[in-house]
Amino acid sequence: MLRKLKDFIIDQHLLEENKIILFPNMGLGDQIMYNSRVNLYSDVFKYVILCTHPKNLDMTKKMYSHKDNVIVYPLSHEKYWLNDKRGLDESKFKDLCTFINDLGCSFEFARDINTYELRYNDIYVYRDLKKEQMMYDEIVAEVGPKYIVVNDDELRQIYLDDMKKSDYPEVHINLGTKSNRVGIERIKSLSNYIFDWVEVLKNAYEIHTFNSSFANVIDRLNIKAENGNYMYTDASNRVWEDQSHKKESFILI
Repeated sequence: MLRKLKDFIIDQHLLEENKIILFPNMGLGDQIMYNSRVNLYSDVFKYVILCTHPKNLDMTKKMYSHKDNVIVYPLSHEKYWLNDKRGLDESKFKDLCTFINDLGCSFEFARDINTYELRYNDIYVYRDLKKEQMMYDEIVAEVGPKYIVVNDDELRQIYLDDMKKSDYPEVHINLGTKSNRVGIERIKSLSNYIFDWVEVLKNAYEIHTFNSSFANVIDRLNIKAENGNYMYTDASNRVWEDQSHKKESFILI
């Protein structure tokens, strides 16, 4: 895979230009968290080569479709710097650093950006406001103007069904799948692009989520549901970290 990345850089004639390679932790939430850094570097460097997990390739490309000099490349972090326990494998990481240095690139790795102030600044991604409004209008037509948003994750088997919520229709968001709840499968404008859900989130009566990519969107865009954003801190069995989100964005459960 690294050989393919090198060939890609050579084929695109990027070695002759001022460039930087960025390695966020590859999850979609990490890509959202890292957005301010990408925007900063895109104004400084001729090219930004942004590596992302292959499953997030289309989403990440769309996020930066307005940036001609941000080049998104698929790279599996499991293979190149994580050990079996999903911690950093120092030997693999050393090999990766050697590879990048041999290319003559500048680079930045996400673990070096571990403070809230450096990770969080202005967010700027591609957004289709007409699409956002269309999705919101269709959902209101289906469930009414008072609804709560519930963030599920079928892949990790995280569901918030049993949590105490208000007595309003639930709109379950689970990217990559078709929900059969509250008739949402009939919404013609449904999208797997996470930022297309912003208007739906902004107008929700309540939002119920966990440490997920949607939590990053809610936090970064300062979205505040009428009756609160609820964060289930133990749903994903991940430790809450101060630098991950602004705690004031959520009511912790």
